Amino acid sequence: TFNLSANDGTTTAALGSKTVTFTAVNDTPTIALSSSTWTVSENAAATVVSSTISSADINDAADTGYAGSSIPYLVVTALRGTVSLSGSAQNLTGQLSNGNRTLTLTSTRTGAANAYGDLNAALFNASYLLYQPDASFSGSDTLTLTLHDNSQAGSGGDKTATTTITVTVGGGNNAPVFSGLDATPTLIEDGAAVILDSNATVSDV
Repeated sequence: TFNLSANDGTTTAALGSKTVTFTAVNDTPTIALSSSTWTVSENAAATVVSSTISSADINDAADTGYAGSSIPYLVVTALRGTVSLSGSAQNLTGQLSNGNRTLTLTSTRTGAANAYGDLNAALFNASYLLYQPDASFSGSDTLTLTLHDNSQAGSGGDKTATTTITVTVGGGNNAPVFSGLDATPTLIEDGAAVILDSNATVSDV
């Protein structure tokens, strides 16, 4: 509310007041990494992701009722591996989908401090999110992290922030594989050459 007045140098007269309403607009949240690259060995077991992750929605989190009935959530997706949870974090639910290549993390508590605090407590210390490359895969994979504010403040719908971690999966020397040798050919003395097995294959992935 603005109060208006006028002064002629001697006397001040109140002219009235004007009320201005500010309509909230949903702002984009933020997600940050301590490092955007990471290395793991081929055929490694599920390994803690070493990049620390922090999320926030500083422009909206102070708004009344933020993270009330609906809660912000984080979606982590791998292309050539699977993601999982160490099981050590509190106040979070984790839902796996897409053949365990996608993980959705949501706080079980309401309020901005809880919603982001619970995510950050688990992810910032790099002890909760696990990644395992596909069997025999080596090369470059990408972990995509998308933070949804879930339409928490004002107009504009769900706002998202996305970042990626490039995962280098170091190659190892795997043993070659010989398979398909399952026929039982019959050879005739002084006979023509016989194919031993037309299904035999050799591979080295």
